[in-house]
Amino acid sequence: MKKKNILVLGVGNLLLADEGAGIHVVNQLRKMPLAPEVELMDGGTGGFELIAHFRGRKKVIMIDAVKTGGKPGTVFRFKPEDICLHQDKAISVHQFGLQELFFFARKITPRLEIVVYGIVPEDTKQFRTELSPAVRMGIEKMLPLLLEEIRRHGEKDDLVSEIKK
Repeated sequence: MKKKNILVLGVGNLLLADEGAGIHVVNQLRKMPLAPEVELMDGGTGGFELIAHFRGRKKVIMIDAVKTGGKPGTVFRFKPEDICLHQDKAISVHQFGLQELFFFARKITPRLEIVVYGIVPEDTKQFRTELSPAVRMGIEKMLPLLLEEIRRHGEKDDLVSEIKK
């Protein structure tokens, strides 16, 4: 079976409140009509092993909770080359191996476009499956941006930004 051109990959841990934001987003997208070239995937807490799902794609959109020190619920969009992953302070709880994942993903699929949508969590410590109100509101703002990202697949874009509320 041929892989679909666009992979939307939500990562996180659903049992740790806002840490599961990426998976909550993918679950919301499952309720929406999407182009047949889009595959939605719950990447769980996977790391480097997710690379197997990148092969043969044209675009991967990864969604995750990001620790930026910003206001909870704030949405960011960036590309791997736009961030310094060798900094002392992690921006993603899945950051260990993230640089290697992106590097090797581009080795196996040279023209692969990778975009990361992150949302600043409020709570990633409590064992609960519900999102904080701030992250729920942030996801509502993120969904139309993701739909637009999918729609404009293939267009050149160097946007790195905090999405204003």
